[in-house]
Amino acid sequence: MFHGKMKAVTFSFDDGVQDDKIMIKMLDKYGLKGTFNINTGRMGLVRRQPDPRFTTPNHDADHSEIAAEEIKEVYKNHEVAVHTVSHARLPKATDEEVIRQVEEDRKTIESLVGYDVVGMAYPYGDVDDRVAKLIAENTPIWYGRAIPDTSDFYDLQADNLLQYRPTVHFSKPDVLFPLAEKFLAEKNPEKPMLLYVWGHTYEAEGYEYWDKFEEFCKMISGKDDTFYGTNREVFECIRNAK
Repeated sequence: MFHGKMKAVTFSFDDGVQDDKIMIKMLDKYGLKGTFNINTGRMGLVRRQPDPRFTTPNHDADHSEIAAEEIKEVYKNHEVAVHTVSHARLPKATDEEVIRQVEEDRKTIESLVGYDVVGMAYPYGDVDDRVAKLIAENTPIWYGRAIPDTSDFYDLQADNLLQYRPTVHFSKPDVLFPLAEKFLAEKNPEKPMLLYVWGHTYEAEGYEYWDKFEEFCKMISGKDDTFYGTNREVFECIRNAK
């Protein structure tokens, strides 16, 4: 299924912020792969005001976006995907604006990274059937991550790759670790399993969560029965198996 394995792990992080650099070092350290979804209309934007949701007495999460000239180097070991030009709430947009937000973002990303871009994460996780249909019919995008109802399971959603629900948010250790333990315990699963972890890297900074998340990365990595890939690599396996 996943290059000869029945289990796979993938990560997805949004907004293209400075804390992605910390996350990438951690993923690289443990041989893990992720997809980073960026808003090209906000590249290089400096956010000087702290976000009270992710600020503690010891930490102030940096929401500043990575500059365009850094994109290719920063994300070289991972995948860069669409998050729309300006982080637009697509179900509230006109048909024309949905297509513009996705296509302009995609084309700009392609010009920066040098490969074709076929995936995305919806801003706010907000997608409906109209938006998914517009994207399918008017862009090369064939997979997209939605988040309104986190799935908390590992079953493949092969018939709905454009509205795929991830398994768990990375900053919920009370959910993340039990799911990972169950995932690891399945030595010979009867059907394929995907552990799909998502979030925003600035949440790790604001929640003072880096050490705990590194514990998870160490726990989940290096297993001979598991494929570690970007969203695209994993979804290509799912699509090809249909």
